[in-house]
Amino acid sequence: MSEARKRPYFKHSIVQLEKLFDAGQSDTHILNLLAHELEFRTTDRAVKLRVTVAEVLATASIKRANVARASGATSPAGHATSVIAFPKEPDPQPVQMGEQATPRKSVAPPAPVYLGELPSVPIPKGINEPSGILAAWIALEALSPQTYRRPDDLAAGDRSCVVDLSSGRMPWGTGERSRRKRQLYYQVVLGAIPMDRATEAVVKAFGEDEEPASRAREKAAIAAVLVDKNGVPVEENGIAVSSFGWALPLVLKLKLGALGVWPKIEPKIIQKLDDILRRVDEDGTALPLDFETIEKAHRWLVTQFGLPDELIEAPTFALRVYHYFKAKNPPEAALLNSFFLSDLARGATLVGQGSAPASLRRYLGIDKPAQTFDLFADRTTLEKAVAPAMMPAARWPSSGGHSLVLLQQAAVNLARSELADGDGIVAVNGPPGTGKTTLLRDVVAACVLDRALAMATFEDPEKAFTPTGERMS
Repeated sequence: MSEARKRPYFKHSIVQLEKLFDAGQSDTHILNLLAHELEFRTTDRAVKLRVTVAEVLATASIKRANVARASGATSPAGHATSVIAFPKEPDPQPVQMGEQATPRKSVAPPAPVYLGELPSVPIPKGINEPSGILAAWIALEALSPQTYRRPDDLAAGDRSCVVDLSSGRMPWGTGERSRRKRQLYYQVVLGAIPMDRATEAVVKAFGEDEEPASRAREKAAIAAVLVDKNGVPVEENGIAVSSFGWALPLVLKLKLGALGVWPKIEPKIIQKLDDILRRVDEDGTALPLDFETIEKAHRWLVTQFGLPDELIEAPTFALRVYHYFKAKNPPEAALLNSFFLSDLARGATLVGQGSAPASLRRYLGIDKPAQTFDLFADRTTLEKAVAPAMMPAARWPSSGGHSLVLLQQAAVNLARSELADGDGIVAVNGPPGTGKTTLLRDVVAACVLDRALAMATFEDPEKAFTPTGERMS
């Protein structure tokens, strides 16, 4: 087959290809031919156009899938029909990028995964509504990613751990040696979002903050994948995806109410990334990660999340990870998100279902205390709170520690009493350096001893006493 038949736009300039795209955005056949031709082009304009074409094809594919789903059309396997258009010609040979660069080809990213309609949290009718409190907290956590200024910031400042991938060369498979008593892994960062650009976009959407935080030169990773010394992705917990990359486009579209579904979205994203990154040969042998696959995963994430081109940076580096050689499990991918986003989403679900536990209900103000006391003014209540019978039998051990002051001891005693039934919440507020941590340690020590005494089995019941001095029955 001649080159002209395989590539009908072979002689077209990038300007002509752009005009073809503008005129044929509704023609899937033209878009497929453009996508195929752009696989052979490596200029910045060609790469940008290739990504745009892939996005349009992906959007068209999802629309067809939704129409098929709505009409009840199914495939022979019984699943909703989803047509994803790709060139039918075999992959072309890699294009030589120069003597110093690894030969590689550009592959259009797979179409986005249909994640369902994103639910929205209703706008609160008043202030301090429980659902509104949790929605605001979830939004804050989703939009507060782990950031870095230089790649070595992700490796505790160790610049020797940073591997430059901009040439297309992969560090694995080169016989690189690990450190003494350590196993060598690599963590590949799948692109990043400059925080100054993201902040500027959010400000345009919501208005200027009175005290805008300075995020100059900081970046947030979009995702990361952990591979072994041979470049093969690890089996478990090897992929991490940032909620920030997913949440930012939603925020820019003023869809903050949808951020609470991230815990449901995240597993689907990770599974699809795993499908892209994990490859095998004809014999079923795992293949090492190459730069084309890294780029493919990055472009798929960008397309899936709907991140604008001006808010992203392509993958350029990996990090060497030195893991203790006797460790039973491999390391995990980097922590890119708040570690309690899932808990917050679960809490919001429980509140919506009316089945929130007592502690959460008290925290959110759903259940109000029967009465309150001002220990500064109510001397009788204060005396009861620090009576000898209320004193715990244990303190937190600390060398050279100081005894608690009167109100600290009262707080420990009241917290112990409040939590005696195993279900409750106590709030302690105060400026830095006022003894909150010291107080908390004594609460922990007292509660641990109380639980140990309650669970203990005594041979002589006559010797069994409660922490308040009363004989146990």
